[in-house]
Amino acid sequence: MASAPGKTILFGEHSVVYGKMAIATAVNLRSYALLYPVSQTSSDADAPADHVTIAMPDVALRLSIPCDALQPFVTATAGRGAPRNLEQRDALAALVEEHHQRAHGAKLHETQLAASLAALHLVTAICPLDRVPPLMLLLRSQIPIGSGLGSSASLSVAMAGALLKGFGAIAGGSESSDGGKQAQSPQRSPKRARTTSGSGTSPATTRSNPDTKAALDLINAWALAAERVIHGTPSGVDNTVVTFGGALAYTKGDGMETLTGFDAFEFLLVDSKVQKNTMVQVGKVKARRDAMPAVINPVLDAMDALARAGRQTLIAGSGASEAKGEGAASLNDLIRVNQSLLAAIDVSHPTLEQIIATAAKHGLAAKLTGAGGGGCVLTYLDPALDDAAVPETLRGELEAAGFATFRTQVGGQGVALHALPSIPSTATGSSPTKKRKRGDNELEQSDPAAIARWLTKADADAIGATVGRGGAPCMELHQ
Repeated sequence: MASAPGKTILFGEHSVVYGKMAIATAVNLRSYALLYPVSQTSSDADAPADHVTIAMPDVALRLSIPCDALQPFVTATAGRGAPRNLEQRDALAALVEEHHQRAHGAKLHETQLAASLAALHLVTAICPLDRVPPLMLLLRSQIPIGSGLGSSASLSVAMAGALLKGFGAIAGGSESSDGGKQAQSPQRSPKRARTTSGSGTSPATTRSNPDTKAALDLINAWALAAERVIHGTPSGVDNTVVTFGGALAYTKGDGMETLTGFDAFEFLLVDSKVQKNTMVQVGKVKARRDAMPAVINPVLDAMDALARAGRQTLIAGSGASEAKGEGAASLNDLIRVNQSLLAAIDVSHPTLEQIIATAAKHGLAAKLTGAGGGGCVLTYLDPALDDAAVPETLRGELEAAGFATFRTQVGGQGVALHALPSIPSTATGSSPTKKRKRGDNELEQSDPAAIARWLTKADADAIGATVGRGGAPCMELHQ
């Protein structure tokens, strides 16, 4: 099992298109990928024998395709290097549509098709065997789709991590520190040495470990391959910050710079529930720049200067406590100015402004994130707040107004490999293999199929709490 965070653009939305700096950070809303082999004699309708099944309950997707039908797409790279050739995408799409139509009597919608193609592209390319074995790949996510928080990159990284681990291309632990079980590899490879770690550290520390660096680079490369299937020509920023965690600075031509050594900080993410359209917003900025270059170019330059100041603030904020205080105050100012600049290029929205004004009433700085015109608002929860109750007061007010809120860390851990979680014994519907007590809850170590049934029905918060609680990461890859 693997998980990966979302991402947000802290500074540099839109201006990055014109060669300016952007700061992207990981967001600790996570996606989860559970991979396990299916028995050749399976009678489970959810995971039939001799089929590859992709399930994503969050978009009502369950797709089963016979292993033989996938044979023409198997490349048997054993995960050694991510392919760039997507010539088979159309043929794979036709196969997916055919089997979904046959099973469900309906066409896949765009999100379902994209998720199916990305998953099957990775399965058929990473599998080291001549034939894909029967398996189940179950995907869940805490990240609102289409919110600008990197839901596709998060799922791509989680899928890549689970498949590379499952097919033996990267190493991982055999069990968690509190007794969680490892899912059997789809290729039934021998058990590998146990690897455990504490909390994740910065990407810089990660990159100093050759074995860890190689694993993360491989996951990142395959995640980018999945993102190409979904988006065509992604920049690679989203999957990179999701894989490594922390934050990075990106400028066209100069590439990516990992920002290291700063502590994760808290934001309240607010989903406006206003649908956004990235292409429309990018086009709007281009039209305004073409019409008024003397006005808009200086705004884009100001955004670049602000992102560079934000880069310095993040680095400076990782030192002593007094430096953190200065960094926090500066971050508040930068967020407020950034929102004003985004409004000046007409990518805000009345609903976003309502959320931002509500945060300001409580003394908190907030800004839109992503393309704008809808989507999410980031509200910085300054640790220097005089009243610690303010964030929850604001959260209650926003939820009463009909918005969805998520209190989360920004700049934290990237991809993680997990042991199978311990789930409530009443949730599996199967006889327990092992039970143990934790507080008032009886937890069960179950087979992967039982865990898959629980994952399918559980809400996102319960998944996050249980995977973290019952199956501490057996290999966080950030050591």
